[in-house]
Amino acid sequence: TFWFNDFRGWLAHVSSVSYDMCTLVSALCLTTMSIERYQAVSDPIGHVQRSSLKRGWFAVTGFWIGSVTISIIWYILVMLPGNHQDVRSANLRKRNLASKLFSFIVMFAIPLLIAVIFYILLFKALKQNGDMLSGSRSDVRSRG
Repeated sequence: TFWFNDFRGWLAHVSSVSYDMCTLVSALCLTTMSIERYQAVSDPIGHVQRSSLKRGWFAVTGFWIGSVTISIIWYILVMLPGNHQDVRSANLRKRNLASKLFSFIVMFAIPLLIAVIFYILLFKALKQNGDMLSGSRSDVRSRG
């Protein structure tokens, strides 16, 4: 049973890092998608010229490499030292609260704020494009 205890400890470390990594990648991808959609609507021709499969692969690869790096560094500097202290210690509770608050802000609040801002801009751009399209249709009908 000695190897099982070592494996369980190792698995807890991997599980913690992979959870943070996947959460961060999801937040980055969703935020990037909202920015990309805004660019596609506000500047369709420029968006087509700037977009490529290669740039997409570079962005996604960068997200994964960055998320793995940030998750490992976060775990080594913040979470790992906290695991060696007494569970009932006030310092560990404060560290866990700070860790959860930081994770909430970085992995949820900031990406949500960015996505909301770009979707508001997206809807404004769609409304302006819709007004231009409906205006041009009425001009065509009045001439005909």
